Amino acid sequence: KRGRIVVADVNEDESYKPLRAFAAQAGYRAVHSIPLFDRNDQPLGVLTTHFRQPHTPSEREVRLTDLYARQFADVIAFKVAEQTVRASEEAFRAIVEQTTLGVLRCAFSGRLIFVNQRLCEIVGHPAEKLYQLRLQEITHPDDLATSERSFARLARDGTPFQLEQRLIRGDGSLVSVSLSVSALRDRDGRPQTATAMVLDLTERNRALHASRESEERLRLVIENAREYAIFALDLDRRIASWNSGAQRLLGYSENEIVGQLGDIIFTPEDRDAGAPEHEAEVAFAEGRSADERWHVRKDGSRFWGSGAMMAMHDANNQTIGLLKIFRDETLARE
Repeated sequence: KRGRIVVADVNEDESYKPLRAFAAQAGYRAVHSIPLFDRNDQPLGVLTTHFRQPHTPSEREVRLTDLYARQFADVIAFKVAEQTVRASEEAFRAIVEQTTLGVLRCAFSGRLIFVNQRLCEIVGHPAEKLYQLRLQEITHPDDLATSERSFARLARDGTPFQLEQRLIRGDGSLVSVSLSVSALRDRDGRPQTATAMVLDLTERNRALHASRESEERLRLVIENAREYAIFALDLDRRIASWNSGAQRLLGYSENEIVGQLGDIIFTPEDRDAGAPEHEAEVAFAEGRSADERWHVRKDGSRFWGSGAMMAMHDANNQTIGLLKIFRDETLARE
């Protein structure tokens, strides 16, 4: 019940009969109880007063009890909230210390308020040192303007943002990172501080650099394979790339051939017989299709081409096109 409960004499009150033995053992004869609620009208507990003799509360005792109940409810509510916040903070710390991302919280002035261990590893500073610094002091000077504009907008209207920038490590070296930044707001909804997730881009950049180098080496190999015609086709069999060997062998420049159907290099009789479609279908189905047939140059002359057509796949093993490699074997055939 939400109201006050007064048992003036436990020996006379029939509702208290099951507890009379306990009351006698504890040495009380009267009980006054009042429920405690927080400011949101949520129950917190009960304030109970026991008397050694039968007792009916006076009006003054009722007012005092109500006053004490409100005070106790406020204290309990504060303690509960404090414990909740502490548990929340401990859970937050446990989570951010286990993540592979760097995590920081800072004032809009740039003063660092919280950093996790991963961030310390990324920037090469211990936490004690970072708490003495501002974010601007570990940001590369060339990236400061963009960073400060984004933080100013965040402080003004809470607009979250993402950016890539370079941070200065403890040893003076640079590390590229991606920042995902949002605002923590006060009770009135105003941006109060900023929190950022920091991703170290070192491995990504290293992989991109290695990929570019690999692509460049492959391009050089293809371009210098002048004895072989090497070109790619999309899923509709339209030519997407054309190496110098293909230009030398077939007579078409890259500019005039890219976008055209690969059927153009087949003889009219093979096109009528559906050879281009069949060759592509076998390559798609089996991964590779042998290519031993007469082909036609731009000037109409014919040569015996020998090679293969292969299906190309992306990183997810999805078919993205075809690659055709062949050379002029006319003399060898003769």
